[in-house]
Parts: sequence; structure tokens; C-alpha cells
Amino acid sequence: MRAGMDQTTARRRAKELGGIAVSARPESTGRWNLGGWPTEKDVRIVVSLDRKQGLDDGPASPLKGES
Repeated sequence: MRAGMDQTTARRRAKELGGIAVSARPESTGRWNLGGWPTEKDVRIVVSLDRKQGLDDGPASPLKGES
């Protein structure tokens, strides 16, 4: 399962990639849940400005390098 990032790292990556850092929690299906109230288990990921495409979800991210 992907680890996500801390807030500082996610904000830096969002600036580099032209996206936004959002709070997320992993679902059992391997996808990210972006909705709902934040919990202690939430991490940060980077998504496109329209929130339709993941840009980075942490170390060893399968999203890195995709366009």
C-alpha cells in the first residue's frame, strides 16, 4: 500500500507539479478516498487542480512518471 506524504512534502510536490495537496486515506481497494472528515490515519497526496488525476502519492509512487 502506498504511504502518502506528510503535509510539508505534499505542499512542496504540489508546487513542483502544478497540483494541490489534499488529505486522503487509503481504501481497501487500493484507491484513495478524498472525502469526509480528516482522521489521524489520513496522509497527504497531490492531485491535479480539477481533482481528476493523481499526480504523486508518496515514495515509490506508481503515479510518478505518468503524464
